[in-house]
Amino acid sequence: MSNKDSYSQTAQNLEKYQDSKRAQTYARIDEAIVYLREAGLPVTKKSLAEEAGLHPNTLGKQHVREYLAKFKEFSPDEDTDAKLQSLQKRIEILENQLSHSRNNNAKLRTENDRLRDEKREFEDKYRRLLGRYQIDVGKMKIGF
Repeated sequence: MSNKDSYSQTAQNLEKYQDSKRAQTYARIDEAIVYLREAGLPVTKKSLAEEAGLHPNTLGKQHVREYLAKFKEFSPDEDTDAKLQSLQKRIEILENQLSHSRNNNAKLRTENDRLRDEKREFEDKYRRLLGRYQIDVGKMKIGF
């Protein structure tokens, strides 16, 4: 047997081994998903990895992601992009409203400070007038 045949045989054996391991992984995923659904538990990548006894990185492998896409919990909705865009637009609107509210609050704070100062001035004027009035009333009683 030549080296080329030996490498070819090794490659075939490796491919069979990988296919076998993938089949085992898929079977574990299937069993875990069935269990989680029947138990009424959420089917998430974390819960799936724990229940199937797989490392979370395994679920990130391309072939596993493609396999998971057949399950409703992991298949993207057609509406997902539209919902995401709608939410992003809503966030943008809310951020703008928040910015306007902050600007309005700053203006109101400034106006409030101005009105407090004006109130203090009026109170001072009132006290001075009251003092003069009391002096004038006192002078009238004495008869000046």
